[in-house]
Amino acid sequence: MGSIILPVGKSLGPTYNDEGVLEYTELHLGNTTEELDAGQIAVWELAHSDADAHNEHRFTLDHLRELAAGTVEDADTAIEGLFKLGALVRVDLELDELQPLLGRHRLIPTGHAFGNTAETPDWYGIGRNEDVDINLGATGYFLWATSYRDASMWASCAEFTRDLPEVDVDDVAGEFANALPIIIAADCGYLETAP
Repeated sequence: MGSIILPVGKSLGPTYNDEGVLEYTELHLGNTTEELDAGQIAVWELAHSDADAHNEHRFTLDHLRELAAGTVEDADTAIEGLFKLGALVRVDLELDELQPLLGRHRLIPTGHAFGNTAETPDWYGIGRNEDVDINLGATGYFLWATSYRDASMWASCAEFTRDLPEVDVDDVAGEFANALPIIIAADCGYLETAP
């Protein structure tokens, strides 16, 4: 599969000057806020698009460049700037080394919890409006709902397994990390830099 791209942060919206000209869009990253120019915010918003690609773990840097081609002037410069700010991260979900990503970020849940159903007791729904947009297994659902309370997603995974010696923290982290792309693309949560 290789590395995929995940956006980090929450847009705080545009800022216009007294003449009505867009000056920047502010992005909350957790510890800081950054002022993004028009190209950067366009690329950052594209990094949330194509839910199918996110769900199938094929939202690569090349895919992002293809989406930006023809719509964002100097997309490569915007992408490079977003990586430097920490507003984009690259991760390989097939590797066992998820601690760097999960240890540097928290997931802030923004969707509605719908629970499970009698027909699908193993799946728990979350969504943005009145409908379920995505379904998660019990572990991912619990961590989606509660991990924001801990210092990082890795700390949440470690805490989850603390009293379960038969459960490996890497397995829990892998399940949670595999759900992150679709959670973010469905606007049911966002990553922020851990304190």
